[in-house]
Order: sequence, then C-alpha cells, then structure tokens
Amino acid sequence: MEGEQVPTEQLEQFKEAVSRVLTPYASAILLDPEIGLGAARQRAKGAGLLLAYEQSGYDKSVAGRLPRILKDWSAQKLVAAAPMG
Repeated sequence: MEGEQVPTEQLEQFKEAVSRVLTPYASAILLDPEIGLGAARQRAKGAGLLLAYEQSGYDKSVAGRLPRILKDWSAQKLVAAAPMG
C-alpha cells in the first residue's frame, strides 16, 4: 500500500469519526483546515479546537527544520472558518 493515495473524502470521513468518538474524552483536538473542518464540527461540546497553521513535515532544502506555513491560510481565515461549539 506504500505510495498509494488515500482519497480525500475517505480521510475526511476518518477524521470526522475520530473526532466524534474521541473528543468526549479529550479537552481539545488538533486538526488541519484543509480536510479537518468537517471533523471540527463533529467534536464534542466543550472540546476545544486547535487548527494547524503549518504544513506537515519540514522543508528539507532549508537548514534548521523550519516549518512551512499553509498556503492561502492566515490566522484570521482560520478563526473565520473554525466552527464554534
């Protein structure tokens, strides 16, 4: 299965299920805005939401393991997109 891509819809469904099942037992959940906003809507009442502002992994062409910011996202856009709950 290495090298195969998981369809985006399947990833969204998985994240939604994880959020729905586990957030009743968690104080918060960390999600990405690209495919995790649906899961944010599924979290338990009272569970906080942390949205990533960085891409997964590091830019290997730059020394020092610097993170890469998500393209087309800002802190203001994340706040506007985050479902309140």
